[in-house]
Formats: sequence, structure tokens, C-alpha cells
Amino acid sequence: MNDLKAYVNSLIPANLPKSKKELLYDEIESHILDKADFYEEIGYPRKESIEKAIRDFGTDKEVKDSIFGEFET
Repeated sequence: MNDLKAYVNSLIPANLPKSKKELLYDEIESHILDKADFYEEIGYPRKESIEKAIRDFGTDKEVKDSIFGEFET
């Protein structure tokens, strides 16, 4: 789970207020864990499921560009 936490934190703009950071963190984590649950249901071990879900979510740059575009302040 530390890899997931580090990945999600790396995506969140530093200039957001704490409350928005927390909401965004929860939203991103939820999407990734939902996808990881899918992978686990079809037979992958939990750790590999999370790794696959993170890869599916996108590269740091792709996701950051999208998030920064939405949350620029």
C-alpha cells in the first residue's frame, strides 16, 4: 500500500488547500482500488493487482497534466 500512497500523493498539486487535497486523494485512491479489486477477483495477487491498477491509471505525467488542468488555482 505504500506504493499506492506514494503514487497518489505524487499526483496531487501542492498548491491545493488541504481539504481539496484530501478529497482528491480519496477519489484517486478509490478508482485505483476499485480496479485492483477487479484484478484480484480474476486471480491476481493483491500486490500485483494494485501495481496493474496503477499502470492502468496512467503515467504520472498524463495524470498530473489532467489533474493540474482541473485544479489550477
